[in-house]
Amino acid sequence: MHPFQPHHLSALILGLLAVTSQSLGINCRGSGMCSIGTDGLAAENLRNSINGINDNKYFKAGEHIACDPRVGPSFPIPWTPQLGGGICAFVQSIDGMDGRTVKRLAQAIVDHKCKTCGSAPLRDNDVKYGQLTFNYVEKPKCDEGICD
Repeated sequence: MHPFQPHHLSALILGLLAVTSQSLGINCRGSGMCSIGTDGLAAENLRNSINGINDNKYFKAGEHIACDPRVGPSFPIPWTPQLGGGICAFVQSIDGMDGRTVKRLAQAIVDHKCKTCGSAPLRDNDVKYGQLTFNYVEKPKCDEGICD
């Protein structure tokens, strides 16, 4: 029997973390701003806007597809900076994606019960092949709805 080696446990934990981060799959994670002052409808609002895009339109990685501006406190708090930004949909981990695929993945995020932020992988439940993400952005390309 071998004595317990702490470095073996450390290596095991690091390995598990690496696998977990690569195979996160569909999820409702995002910025800490995702839960601040939102009405819980951002994911549905984004999906509804995205349903109006052309199936053949191509969206490049990082391009804002649609945005929902409702983020941050609904009332001003004295002596604190005012929060800006919004929740936007965009493609990550791949060069781009067509509108038909964006629609399918937007629906998957809503079906997963995400209320504000989330990501849906393009295939094999693995984000390394590309993903559609709903997340907080400081400077949305558009105020609300589809970003043209």
